Amino acid sequence: MTATKRIVVGVDGSDESRRALHWAVEEAAAWDAELDVVHAWDVPFASVAPPISTTYQADVDEFERAAELLIDTEVAAATGRAAAVPRQVEKIVVRDSAARALLDCAKGADLLVVGSRGRGGFGGLLLGSVSNQCLHHASCPVVVVRGALDESRRGPVLVGIDGSECGRQALTWAIADAASNHRPVLALAAWSWLDQPGDFSPDYGAKDVQTMAEAAVAQSRCEVSGGGDVDIEIRVVNYHAAPALIEASSGASLLVVGSRGLGGFRGLLLGSVSNKCVHHAHCPVVVVRG
Repeated sequence: MTATKRIVVGVDGSDESRRALHWAVEEAAAWDAELDVVHAWDVPFASVAPPISTTYQADVDEFERAAELLIDTEVAAATGRAAAVPRQVEKIVVRDSAARALLDCAKGADLLVVGSRGRGGFGGLLLGSVSNQCLHHASCPVVVVRGALDESRRGPVLVGIDGSECGRQALTWAIADAASNHRPVLALAAWSWLDQPGDFSPDYGAKDVQTMAEAAVAQSRCEVSGGGDVDIEIRVVNYHAAPALIEASSGASLLVVGSRGLGGFRGLLLGSVSNKCVHHAHCPVVVVRG
């Protein structure tokens, strides 16, 4: 995390993407990172059923100019309202599908930022197809920006830990982000008998989870420059992980989860807890892939 250099964010003119861009601008400034702002466009395709035909030919240059105007306008607005701006902002206009353009640009990046849903799709969807594809296929951590940014960014960085490798990496990421943004960390370990694999001992409970959490925090502090100065609260709750994290996210600036934890099937790209969090959390959610 101390060597973070590049953040990628997608914009499409929607309110959700504007919030994502605003979040990415402030995060890149805090990390002293370069920011790549990506807008993907294409010529609209109209399907006309036979026997009707059309000789209409789209002006490709006109659509490209509109795309360039959109990204210029969005970046100017986001940087103009930010308290601090990144050291370098690159605007990238690509004629491609949005998901493919973002995944290509995010190769080698340290973070990919998307809105919960964009201009396409159905209004009732909690998560759009582009953000969903990025969550499942990006090679770097992905942030899905949701919630009211102006209010939520004052809270702690909330992170879910469960003793898994993904959980440990999420904790390390959260501590590093908190160090960059001068915020505390709330490390939440939720446990329930129904969530535990069968190899746990009968007396496994809150004390064991507390010991695991303390060891994980100590290890992650050592891996982060400045991590020793971050105020970290460990909270152990006897509750299912997803609803516990979602409830706690109402007061957090950011929720960080691993892509998948101890439960579930190993072939899944996204576990049930992380999937529920990106759909229902009250703040931006970072999914850290193991």
